Parts: sequence; structure tokens; C-alpha cells
Amino acid sequence: MFLLMLAAGSSGRLDQQMFVAIVGAMLGTANAASSIILKWRPQFLCALVWWTLIVVACLATVAQSTIAFLTAIFLCQIVFGGYGMISEARERKAVEGKSDAAHA
Repeated sequence: MFLLMLAAGSSGRLDQQMFVAIVGAMLGTANAASSIILKWRPQFLCALVWWTLIVVACLATVAQSTIAFLTAIFLCQIVFGGYGMISEARERKAVEGKSDAAHA
């Protein structure tokens, strides 16, 4: 990523929409790979959001791509992170409940 941005910035070919598309592609690929490995469907939805961002960044104006980028960050980082924490807490509570019953 560092070399890509350095080369694009040095050549003058780096604009905001290209940056958003590159970041969206990388984050979408990472979320898709993780969802396939972990078999976690909600994370694949995040990958689809990032990949939708790529299309928006390439076809829309700079202002629209910025709004789409901030929306994707909110949905895929904040909302999905909260969902993950709630899901993990529920799972941990269920496991602790089973272990307490086994000792009784």
C-alpha cells in the first residue's frame, strides 16, 4: 500500500476517488477472505459494502464518493464491530451458563 500510494502520488496520478477505490478494494478483499475462512456471513456483507464503494468511487463525484466512503466506514467498522462484540458476549454468556450447570 505504501509503495502504491508513493508511486501514484509521485506521478501525480493519485486523486481522492482513486484512493477511495483502492482502500475499498483492499478492505473488501480482506473482509471477504475472513468471512470465507471463518464462515461468518455478516462479514461478507461488509465486503459487499466495500465493493459497492469501489463502484461509487469510480462513477460518482468526489463529494458523493466521500459520503459513500464515510458511510462504508461507519457500517463496516463501527456497526459491524458492535455487532461482533455483542455476538461474542452472547456466545461467552451461553458457554459460561453451560459450564455452571455442569458443576451443579
